[in-house]
Amino acid sequence: MKKKSGEESGQSLQARRVVWMLKKLQNGYKFTAKDFKKEIDIEFGEVSLRTVQRDIQLLQECETLVESYQDGKSPYYYFSKVSRRPSIPKIESSELLSFHILKAYLKNFKGTVIEAEANKLSKKLDYVAPEDVFLEESLYWDKNIGQFDYTDFDPLIRRVIYQITNKKWADIQYRPVESEESRLYTAFFRSIFTYAGYLYVVAYLPVHNSHVAFAIHRLEAINEKENYNHELPDFDLDEFAKIRFGVYWGQTEEVELYIQSKYAHYFENRKWHTSQRFATDRNGNLTIRMTVPIATDFVAWLMSWGDLITVRKPQILIDQVIDRADRILNNYE
Repeated sequence: MKKKSGEESGQSLQARRVVWMLKKLQNGYKFTAKDFKKEIDIEFGEVSLRTVQRDIQLLQECETLVESYQDGKSPYYYFSKVSRRPSIPKIESSELLSFHILKAYLKNFKGTVIEAEANKLSKKLDYVAPEDVFLEESLYWDKNIGQFDYTDFDPLIRRVIYQITNKKWADIQYRPVESEESRLYTAFFRSIFTYAGYLYVVAYLPVHNSHVAFAIHRLEAINEKENYNHELPDFDLDEFAKIRFGVYWGQTEEVELYIQSKYAHYFENRKWHTSQRFATDRNGNLTIRMTVPIATDFVAWLMSWGDLITVRKPQILIDQVIDRADRILNNYE
């Protein structure tokens, strides 16, 4: 039967479902085939369980990092944390753009043991996202302006990755920015992330019973700790982010920022913090409220916007901004 104009082919639909499933797993979800079916029925329209099972089979053929484990009668599918690559930018508003980003990202696997599988998935994506639209070079973390040069830190990075993948406790020596002396901790590394041009590792510290972020380049020693037993709590990224702005944490305060209407477009539709709330008055002036720690990263972010932001509260933050501005002026006297 000839396909109607505008009607999507079966292969195209399957490619869309497979990419959608891959993104779900890469974002940390674990699904059974039935779980996938419920979500797919909502996202794409009703399909049979057998169709979902074929989609999963194709996904595993194309992406070797999709693994499964048995829990009861149903296998759960997940994206392997041991081998996970840097995450693809998460863009929910444009599925088509996400497909193009994924195509560009897959080129990163050229010359690796999964090159053939990555090529298979890339060819399937061509059905729904033909041609190369997204700039491949922009995906590489070492191209960003102000990015810290980690060329000479490969042994250290490999050591951090080893600790994470092998789930080992370690005694570490770390030198904070504000101190000339190193500090010793027992730590359990959880995951790596990037922020403002640096690589950080999230680590659980029993001495504080909390998770913290260490700048990898400031780790001076990592020694595996043998025969150490301590209860390890779950890591909750949302809870971790609530008490931070960037990587610094502290006592949170209710902050209110005012932006004139002519500058509002710089701030709208952007994610600054998990607690942010926007309000616009009748003249288009924007107010942003968020609950954040009055820490180094947050004050630096405010100052980076110069005269576009006016802090309305709390007073402690207003005082810090004024003090920072006075010190800037003093540099030119």
